[in-house]
Amino acid sequence: MHTKSQKPNYGKHVLSVRINQSAYSSLHRLITKAGYKDTASFARDAVRTKCNEIAECSNGLKPI
Repeated sequence: MHTKSQKPNYGKHVLSVRINQSAYSSLHRLITKAGYKDTASFARDAVRTKCNEIAECSNGLKPI
């Protein structure tokens, strides 16, 4: 297992994950081909997209 972390920015939350190195390499190639500049920008977009899906299915919540 390889651990990937980002440096914290003031006032932001930092997430980290343990991931198999070969899985990370494969994922990173796909992320790059999709036009994301880095893994962090993909992760932000993926979390936002999934939260919007959940919000659309929940009563009283608006998408981000």
